[in-house]
Amino acid sequence: MIRFLYDGGFLAAQRAINNATDNQLSDAVRVTSLDVERQVKTAMPIDTGRARNSWGHGPESIWQVSDGGKTIEQGSNVHYIANLNEGSSRQRAAGFIDGIAQRSVATLISNVEKLLGF
Repeated sequence: MIRFLYDGGFLAAQRAINNATDNQLSDAVRVTSLDVERQVKTAMPIDTGRARNSWGHGPESIWQVSDGGKTIEQGSNVHYIANLNEGSSRQRAAGFIDGIAQRSVATLISNVEKLLGF
């Protein structure tokens, strides 16, 4: 009987590949998320600047990283941003945040496909 033990070589290599892939995926999510933050802040209608300043990183912001960095939730606790996204300001069309999110998801998917060699 011949047994192949992969406890050193193969499994170690597989773990290294998985860790590298996890790190690359986390990096792709982080870069995309920071780009979303930049785009939302750039597109945010401005009256007092509170909505723009509260998005992403700030005292009224939502920025939660989970799943080893492969999930990032961002936003704001400023209640009227939903109204701005629904078109209450003449400065931006309705759905401007939704559009940024949709385009960013498509970009992230494309970048992950490239990372994985698809």
